[in-house]
Amino acid sequence: MATTIDLGWANGWPTGPDGDDVQPEIVQKCRAAGHKTTDVDCGPPNRGLDHQVRCDTCGYVYHYDSSD
Repeated sequence: MATTIDLGWANGWPTGPDGDDVQPEIVQKCRAAGHKTTDVDCGPPNRGLDHQVRCDTCGYVYHYDSSD
């Protein structure tokens, strides 16, 4: 079974000069390749406090908090 790399919380990724998050290289390459990712709201329901994004092709997972 393949190991999944946990990239932690995207809200904690460094911010670049334009104010956007600097994505890890594995995420940049994944998006450039057009891989399908899953984005699951892990709850509490409809609060946006814990989303989990996963790419099974690249083998990574990360979380983000979309709440205000």
